[in-house]
Amino acid sequence: MGVLFGSVNNSVWEQNKTTLLAYFLWGIIEILLLQHTMKRLTVAKTASLYCTGLLLTGGSMLNGGWIVCIVSLIVSAGFSTVLFTSSLNLKGLFAPCLFLLLLFLAFYFCFTPFPPHLRLFEDPQTHFYGIIPPYIDKGAAILSN
Repeated sequence: MGVLFGSVNNSVWEQNKTTLLAYFLWGIIEILLLQHTMKRLTVAKTASLYCTGLLLTGGSMLNGGWIVCIVSLIVSAGFSTVLFTSSLNLKGLFAPCLFLLLLFLAFYFCFTPFPPHLRLFEDPQTHFYGIIPPYIDKGAAILSN
């Protein structure tokens, strides 16, 4: 269970997935509180969730990356608010956004234990993907790379 809610290595995905999950859960709480505007809010929150994901992949949480995290969350929350309060007809985008939310959850629960071999999922120190086995000598892996 800790694998899903914590970081298992220092890859960009592992560092940012907890922020994205918290943002997702906060959106669920907002939707439950504002039920009369659920479709508009779902579209706005889905767009800002993916905006947050795109902004977070550009920076690492290490070495000052928390500033990138905070700025990306502020930008995404502002984007969500502007989109929610706009006069655009967002109700027609509810079904695709619901699909994107389910896709996000599928990515979250699939890529955490079984990450693809992409740079987004690679630990920069050990060059492993996903859960680092306990029997691996991390010092030797770092020296060999």
